[in-house]
Amino acid sequence: MPEEVFFDAMCIVEIRPGRGGQDAEEFAGSIARAISAWSARRNQPATVSGSGTRSITLTLPRTLVMALR
Repeated sequence: MPEEVFFDAMCIVEIRPGRGGQDAEEFAGSIARAISAWSARRNQPATVSGSGTRSITLTLPRTLVMALR
């Protein structure tokens, strides 16, 4: 059964839309919102910066790693 293990190192996720215009930008935004919601559900809210169309950076304060034991 997996066990939740936290490391005290932050995780930085950078999302950049590729070619595809508005569709790519919307998809990148959806991915950023999903990661942010996932982090918030685990009481580790992500800090979002650069929410423009070129790059979205999420900083998670602690990284959750699933360890199998």
